[in-house]
Parts: sequence; structure tokens; C-alpha cells
Amino acid sequence: MRALIERASVSHIFGYLIPQCRQPVQERLTCMFVGVQQAAAGAFTGNEAPATSDNTITIVTAAEMGRILIDILNATRSITSDELAPLLKEIAAASPTLLRRAEANRKTGNTVDSNPLANVARKKTRAPGAVIAARVFLEKLDVIHPAIASYVVEMVERGVSEVAAAEVTGDDVEKKRHGLRGVGRAMECLVALMELHVDLVGQLIPGILPYLEHEITDIRLLILRGFFMAFGAHEAAISTYRSAFVTLLSRFNDPKHALRIEMVQLAANAISASTHVSASLAEERVCELLPFVEMRLVDPHALVRRAAVIAYSDVVSAAPSLVTSDRMEKSLGLRVADKNPKVRQAAVERLSSIYQTLLYPWMPNVVMQCLNAEGGVSLLESSFESMLPPPSRVMPSDASFTTFSSSTSTGRRSAQASMALFDFEKESATRERTYVDGFAKMCSHLNFKSFNKLLTFAAKKAQLRLAILRLFQMRAEVRNKDLKSSEGQEMINNIHRLLNFLQTMTHSEKGEWDALFRSKDDKVSKAFLSCCADKHFHYAKERELLVKTMKGRVEGHVFRFVQESLSRQMMLPLEVEHVNELLARLREALNGICNDARSKVSAEMRCEVEGLLRALLVFGHTAPSFLSHCAVPLVDFVELVCQSSNTTIPTSWVILLLDCVTEWAGYAKRTVVDNKEHDEGGASVNMISSRKKGLFTTLGRLCVCSHEPLLRDATPEMVGAVCKHAARCFTALVGVNGAQESKALSQLVNSIFARIRSTTTPATSSVVGWLKALTAFAKNRTVAPLLQDESLTRSIMELLLAAVRDKTDAEDLAKVKAKRADVLPMSLAGAVVDAATKCLTAIARCQSADGIVTAVAPTINILLAAYKAASERESNTVGACRRRISINQQLAKLVIWPSSEIAKELAVAVVLSAEDEMVVRRSVQKKMTFHIMHNQCDMRYVALLILTVVSEETKSGYQHLRLLLQQVGDHLRSKQRSSGATLSSPEALTCFLEYTIPFLVFFMAHHTFYSSEKENHFVAYQRVWHLLFEELYRHGTQCASFVVELLARIKQADEAVDRESHAARLLCDLGSRVMQACLGQRQISAEALKRYPGRVLLPTFFVPSKSATEALNTIFLDEKVHIFPHAPFRAPTAAATGGGGGVAGDRTPSLARVAEADVGDDNLVVTAAKAKFDLPPNVRQRIDRALDAFIGSMTQEEIVKVLWSEVKQRLREAMVGGDDHGDSNDDEDDVDEANVMEYAKEQLRQIYERAPPR
Repeated sequence: MRALIERASVSHIFGYLIPQCRQPVQERLTCMFVGVQQAAAGAFTGNEAPATSDNTITIVTAAEMGRILIDILNATRSITSDELAPLLKEIAAASPTLLRRAEANRKTGNTVDSNPLANVARKKTRAPGAVIAARVFLEKLDVIHPAIASYVVEMVERGVSEVAAAEVTGDDVEKKRHGLRGVGRAMECLVALMELHVDLVGQLIPGILPYLEHEITDIRLLILRGFFMAFGAHEAAISTYRSAFVTLLSRFNDPKHALRIEMVQLAANAISASTHVSASLAEERVCELLPFVEMRLVDPHALVRRAAVIAYSDVVSAAPSLVTSDRMEKSLGLRVADKNPKVRQAAVERLSSIYQTLLYPWMPNVVMQCLNAEGGVSLLESSFESMLPPPSRVMPSDASFTTFSSSTSTGRRSAQASMALFDFEKESATRERTYVDGFAKMCSHLNFKSFNKLLTFAAKKAQLRLAILRLFQMRAEVRNKDLKSSEGQEMINNIHRLLNFLQTMTHSEKGEWDALFRSKDDKVSKAFLSCCADKHFHYAKERELLVKTMKGRVEGHVFRFVQESLSRQMMLPLEVEHVNELLARLREALNGICNDARSKVSAEMRCEVEGLLRALLVFGHTAPSFLSHCAVPLVDFVELVCQSSNTTIPTSWVILLLDCVTEWAGYAKRTVVDNKEHDEGGASVNMISSRKKGLFTTLGRLCVCSHEPLLRDATPEMVGAVCKHAARCFTALVGVNGAQESKALSQLVNSIFARIRSTTTPATSSVVGWLKALTAFAKNRTVAPLLQDESLTRSIMELLLAAVRDKTDAEDLAKVKAKRADVLPMSLAGAVVDAATKCLTAIARCQSADGIVTAVAPTINILLAAYKAASERESNTVGACRRRISINQQLAKLVIWPSSEIAKELAVAVVLSAEDEMVVRRSVQKKMTFHIMHNQCDMRYVALLILTVVSEETKSGYQHLRLLLQQVGDHLRSKQRSSGATLSSPEALTCFLEYTIPFLVFFMAHHTFYSSEKENHFVAYQRVWHLLFEELYRHGTQCASFVVELLARIKQADEAVDRESHAARLLCDLGSRVMQACLGQRQISAEALKRYPGRVLLPTFFVPSKSATEALNTIFLDEKVHIFPHAPFRAPTAAATGGGGGVAGDRTPSLARVAEADVGDDNLVVTAAKAKFDLPPNVRQRIDRALDAFIGSMTQEEIVKVLWSEVKQRLREAMVGGDDHGDSNDDEDDVDEANVMEYAKEQLRQIYERAPPR
């Protein structure tokens, strides 16, 4: 047979015979094409020995058979579908691209029904049938291309018609599957042909391309999968069919989110596959596809954003050199603040794994942002360790630390010399990095705020172990108690409280703690008692031992909780070897720097040592037992640094060392130390106690700023920081058993007193340091009595007033930009003002609970006098703003506790609310919000925060304060739930926002702005009411009846300050009118309309009135006052006050041109389109906030110049932003983007109508 085929091929006999045939021979010829499959079946495989029979099909024979078929086609000038089908089937069956996809589908468990494309049986070798078909297709025959296009398009049409018919009936599932399989086979043919040669599908692609926009989702899905595989099958495919590729990319905006997910996944696979071909192809694919993946990172649907995060990270892993750090930070990094928890989780997990390899400095800071959202602690627990090398990687104790050695005295190689240039070098460097390397590097990359979060995160592990230890100790104790006795009942209640606390802290939801506590196997409790005991040095081993003990002794879900969650929350996998490595590296680095006065500290060295010190501080927070192990070396380091004459030593090193020693002192003081020889804690205390004189001398020199080399080039802020931490360390060491030195402490305080009294130049860095040291001493209960001296207060006041009036610094005279909100630079005099105000506040607050009220009043007077002196400067200069920030922040801190003199609080309220500069307001508002969230503040203090909206005359400023108040509102609601308080209980004054109303009424009635507001339609006061009611009714209008009752009670009362005044009653009328306007835009429940039946609490400055009924029935508000439906920012025009419909009256300019605009293009931003919008209320609020922030106070002339594309981008960012702090609503992920945009257009039309013409 083989010889016969060879002769027929060589002689081209069919080319001569077929034209001479008089009878139809097409059916016979078809059999020859079908024989291709028989040839493929008869071929031997690579694992079989070739048969000796003459019938065996070899590759040469297959080529000869292809030559025969070409002769036939040349003779007939046509090819039928039956002849074409076996050729296409063989090509598809042997396609390497389809084989790889089939293998991938088998690994992921995809079935034929769920993924028709590329799941049919494949041959893993190049079969003779495929060789025959390839020979035929690659021959330049005119009949091939049209036949292929016609046949494959017909397959698609047939499959689509079957699917469409099944969609109509709705119950013929098998018919739909059959149709989808047909479409899938057609796309497989496209992939195989494209892989064979790009020109083979030139006529086929235009026939299939329209199906990318077919109305049936499954059809679009198969078509786009096929096209993506086809374009990835040949390097020249995209450049050859550029228009088709552009059409394919439009599917990134497909209305179905499932297809958008598929597109980002396919894009990531295409880029990953291109990296195995060539670097140039990979770069080309990244340039073409990655921008579309980045667009999906802000997709309205959460699942698409999550898929885009995963796809983007896969691209970075496959081609790290093609995605720059800045690009990743501005795209993938932003998803850590996503409003959806699953998107946040994916972003944090992927960034953590990427950081371990690439070590981009911004990544740890971004990852730590997840703590700002709900569930952030659990998320960080699960991802934190993936940022670091395995804990088992420890540098041997006898290693020479070659990575730190150098010919220079710094003990380090330069960054350029140690830089990894090639991929294999990066992989090697990654493998060689130890756990300490990774931890120190991560700590050095964290900014100050993020590092403090990490310290808190680490300290909570020690607190959790302590709580667990106490729980299982009580479990052992309760066995010996009479549970019916009062003592037994109290212990049971304590156990229940501790279980609830642990359940909340560890986020367990399935009763895991009850199961662990009630386990009958005593080895469970013993395991917890053992691993939570103090003085451990091998936490990694303890963690493994805990998990090993739990296995088989608790239920499956409880074991998984311990293994995957609890063990990570309890402890980091630290060993004493890690601490030893840190200490050894620190000793080498510090010795190299401190012992050579001429060596300079490079930026690289500074970051590395700072990272090592930070890592040591974190280790001490999470495992306090390590502190006693490294206490003596730390003291050695402090003395080494402070005795060095090298002026380039960073003060940040000193601060971190002092913090470490302070942590040890606190741990030693808390722990009952057994002073035996084998006890390392007792040995460290004894060792340091024997050296206390020299140590206290060193710390004293730092406190009084007499260490000239170290502080020579330091900024005033850093000088103050060093003195503050030195004072903290001094007081902490004084409290350690065996190191008490109260005489030295009093001498140091008196020395600072004398220096402050005798100073003749108030604006010096030393003054800043002394004041900071005194502030630290004032916060210590044992030292605070030494500072209660009127002469000291008077001296600090003189320093404060002199620094406020100081005008020698040129940088203080610079003007502040109108809308600047960032931190202002601080001059030397400004630093003195800041330190003096904080010192005075600390001294006033260090009084006992009974004396603090009387101590605060004179301090407020001093700060008010300083504020008056600061007001004499030009208000919009940097120096004036910086001074007002310092003074106002301390005023806000002093009035946290209620004063016996309401006039003082009123004066502070006026100062805080009358600030003109945005940078000052933002700083004070942020600080007040912090106090509310972290201190026990009553509603009087919250009212002071709300009152600052009086000066917010722009929508952006109002929006900023509104977001702060939302945080406060959420915090207060959580307090309500935890305390169980009601509006009528005494605790309501500390957790119900409604009780800010009496204070707001009083403050506004006696505000210096009252007269001007009365003449100006109370515009600023209406903003106050709008801000309050927007937050009160953000989650519903149930409290409306209480607010009505509260306003009525205030109106019936007289003011104790001025009984004849009706200002408070007028403001009650104003509040009622504004509330009606706010409620008119909301759905009101029936309960909100009923009269409030409970008790209403009023402050003491409202007293009963003799004419209560008359006052209640009288309307004190002038009827001409215009009530705004939204927060106003300008006075109404005459048209509006005369009965016009809007804020600015009846607008005459026509919107016809705007209404005719084509919103499909980048055209004018506003439109008069009207539609019915089915959007959740929270989505509408999000859109409104975004539009307010973007449009702001634009005029009509400015609005019409804004492009619609810019607005769409802002809206998309707002829809996926992280402002909700994790409060995600599932409805937001299912909203239609078209409805969002139509609603936005309608709102823009209304904004346009209200805006002034120019």
C-alpha cells in the first residue's frame, strides 16, 4: 500500500484521470478524504515499535497522501463539506494550543458540558492524519479558504440556532448543550487553523466576528474564548487581524459580569503564555491587555474586581519586569481599600505574596490599610506571614555575616554592589533571605502610622495569650468551687464574659471556644496552659505542638479553627534564634558606626538598622519574654550610641532603642521576678540595676539636651522626640525593682525647671526638648505631683506667648494656599508653641479626678490668651495657621471633660467653629474625631465637632466633615448596642447623637455669629442642622418623634444664662423647619410620626419656664427666612426668597442645548434625560457624594465644560471606593451601571439648575 501511494504521488495520476472521467466521481473522492482519519488511526505511536508491514503510515507516506489530495483538489477545483470535515477534525485534534487547554481543564476539573471549548479527546503526538491535512491546507489553493469559511461559519450558525431554539422553549437542555458543543468545535477549528497559518482564517474571521455581540451570553462566552485562544496561537495573529482583536477587546465592557470575568482571566493567561515565547511578545501583550485588566479593577461588580485583582497579580508573577512598581501601586494597590471584603481579601493576599519576591517598599503600608476596614484584623492575620520568608530560615550562629561585611567600617556592602541583576540572582537572593531579613526589611518599609498599627497588631497576640491563660486557669479553679455559692456564681459569670471576649476577639462563629473550654480531654486545656505561659522562647515550636495536640481530640471544625486561625492569632512563629540574629546584626552595625567618628551613615544603612530595631521592638511587643533576653544588650546599645562622637547617627535609632528599653522596664515591673541565678529575667534586672547610675546619667543628658554630638543637626521635632522618649524611659526604669532612684528623678525635674525659668531665648531646640520631657513626666502618676507648681506654669505661659508673637522665622511669613489641607511645616517658634501647649495641657490633666476641673479652667484661659495673640498675626500665613492648629487642638483636648463654667466651653466653641483656614479646621476636626472614638466623650463634645461646619463654606469641606461624622455615628451606634442604653436612660448622654441638639441650640444661640446669621437667612446654622439630620436619618427615621419632642421641650424651657432671650426658641423653630425639609426627601415610617412616650433629658442650663405653653405655641422664626432642602453654601437670591423654586430661584437659561447633547460621546456633562431609577438608597447617597465632591461650587459656565467621561470615571471610583469601612451591601454589587449613569445625569441637571450662571 505504501508503495502504491508513493507512485500515485510522484506520478500525479489523479491530476490526469479526474478531468477525463465522464461519470460523477465526487462520492469516491470523498472516501479518499475520509481515509485521512483511517490513516491517522493506523499510525504507530511514539511508544510502539514501527511495524514491518507495508501498510504502516509514516510521516513521509502521510506527506505523499497529502500530495495526492492536492492533486485531486487541483483537478476538481472544489471541496465539499464532507471532504473538509475530516481534515479539520485532524488538525483540531493535533493542535498544541488546544491540547494545553484540554490539559488545563482536566486539572481544574472542568467538564465538557461546562466548558465545551477544548475538551474533546486529543492526540498527544503529531498524527499522520494531521500531517496530511496540514499539507493540504498549506497549499495555496483558491478553493480552500472560502470552503473553510463557509463550513465553519455554517457550524456556528447551526449551533447558534439550536441554542436559540432551546432558549425559547426553556426546557430542552440537551439540545442547548448540543448547540454549544457545535459552536465550540467551530472555534476549535479557528484556533487550529490560526496556529497552522494566519492566512487560513482571513475569510473565516469576518463571518464569526459578529457573534461576539450575540444576545445569548453562552454564545458570546464561547466565541470570545475561541478568539482569545486563536490570537494566542500565533505570534502574528494580532498584527494581522488588528480590527478583529480590537472588537474582541470591547468584550471587556460586556454587560454580563461573568463575561468580563472571563475576559480578565483570558488576558492574564495570554500574557503568562507569551512569557514562554519571547520577551518582546510578552511586552507587547502587556501593553495591549493590561490596561483593560486595570479598567476592570474599578468595575461596578465586586466579582469582576476580585477576578481582576487575581488576574493582575498573575500577570505580575509571570512578568514582574514588565509591570512597574508605580503602576502597580496606582492600580492593584488601591483595591486594599475596596468596599467589598472579598475584593479586599484577594488584594491583600496577592500583594503579600508579591511582596515576598519583589520587596516593593509601598506594599507593607498598603497591606496595613486593611486594618481600617471591617474584618481587617482577621485578614491581616491570614496574610501577614506570607509577606515573610519561612521562620525556619535562620542564619547559623557561627556564620560570619558575610552579607553585612565590607571593606568599609560600616559593615555593609553598597546597594549597587549587592543588587540582583538577573532573574536567577533574584531567585537565589529570595531563597537566601532569612526570616529576620524579611521582617527587618518589612519594618523599614513601613511609615510611622503603619508601624504603630503593626505594634498594636503584635501586642494583641500577647493580650490574647494572657486571656486564654486566665480562661483555662479559671477552668481548673472552678472545679473546686461550690457553683451555687456567690463566689462560684461570680466565677461562672467571669468565665462567660471571658468566653464572649475571646469569641469576639478571635472572630469565632461556630461555638469553637465553648467546645475547647468544655472538652473532657484534659490535654486540651494543658496544651493551652503550656503554650500561653510566660517566659517562652520557642513560639514556633509551641504553635506546632498546640496544633499537634488538638488533632484528634476536638471536632473537625474546631481543629481547623485552631490550626488555620487561632494559632496564628496567638503568636508569631518566633524563636530565640531570631532574636539572637537581630542582636548580632545590630551589634555589628552599631559598633562599625559608633566607634568611628569620621564614618558617615548612608541612607541604606540608616534604613537597615532602623528596620532591625523596629523588628526587635515588634518581637518585644508580641513576645515580652524576649525582652529580658535582650535587655542587657539593649542597654549596651543605648550607652554605645549616646557616648559616640559620631554626629551622623540618626536620632531615630536612639528613639527606637529607648522604646525597647522602656518596654523591657514595663515588662519587668509587671512580672514578679524570682531572683535566682538561673532566672534570666532576674539576672537582667540585677545587671541593669548595678549599672543604673551610668544609665540614668545618660538618660538625664538626653532629657536636658546636653548631648551635643547627637542633637547637633537634629530638627526641633526630633529633639523633642528624643527628650520625650528619654523621659519615658527614665520613669519606666525608676519603677523597676532594684532600680528605684526617686532622688535622681526629682533632681532631673528640678534641673529642667531651672533651665526653663532661666532661659532668655524662648525659641530654641533645647526649649522644645525640655517641654517635651516635662510633658512625658506629667503623664506619669508618680512624677506628676512634682510638676504642680504655679511658677512653672507661669514660666511656660511666658514662653508660649513669646513664641506666639515671634516673627523671626521667614518660613512663618509664607502664605497658605486657599484650599490646602495637608500638614504645614513647623518652624522653631512653631515647635515651641506646640510643645508649650501640650505641656500645659498635660500638667492640667495630671490632676486627680476631683481637681482636674479646677485645673483645666486657668489653662483654658492661658490658651485663649495665646489664641488672641496668634490672631494678631496675618491669619493666612503658615506661622499663624501652625500656631492656631497647636492651640486649638489642645483646647479641644481640655474640654473633653465638662467644665463647671459653661462660659469657658462657649468660648472654646466659638474659637473652634470660627476658623477660616481649611488646613486648621481639618487638623482640629481630625483630632476631635480621634478623641470621640478613643475617649469617653459626652454629646456636648460631639456638638462641638458638628458646630465646626459653620465655617465650612464649600461642598468639599462639608463632605469631609460629613464623612467624619459618619464614623462618629457608627461608633456611637456600636456603643448603644454594647451598653443596651435607650434614649431615656442616663447613659444616653454619652452614646445617642440626638442629645447633641440641646448643646447645639445653646452654642448657636450665644455664638458671635448669631446676629450676622439672623440677617443672612441662617445659612451657616442651617448647615449645622442639615449635617446633624443627615447623620441621624442615615439609617432610618425612627428617631424623628424623639427629635420633635426634644425640640419642643427645649422651646418650653428658659435659658439659665439669659431667661429673657428667645434665641434658643428661634433656633428650635429653625431646626424643626430644616428637619421637615430633610424628612420630605425620605420615606417616613408610621412609628416616626407618633409622639415619643419616654423621658427626655435636658442639660442644666435649660430650666423650667413659667410661660412654657405660650412659648411652645409661638413661632419665633421669621417667615421670610428661606429654608434650604439641602445644605446651603450661599445666601438665597431675591427670586428664591420671593417664592422661587430652588436655592437660587428660577433659572432663566434654557437647557435645550444640553438636552439635545449626545451622551454617548465625550460631550457636555449635563443632560436633561429622564428615567426611572431602581437604585438602593445607599447607592444614591454614594452618587450624590461623588457629584458634590467633583462638581463642588461650579458655575453653570464651568459645568458645561466638564466632559462626561471624567464624570463617569469619578462615579466608578466612588462606587468601588473604601469610604464605607467595610460596610458593604450586596445590592450595590448587582446594580446596573446604566441606571447609575442615568441617575447621575438627572442629578447633574438639578445641580446645573441650582448653580449660578457665572
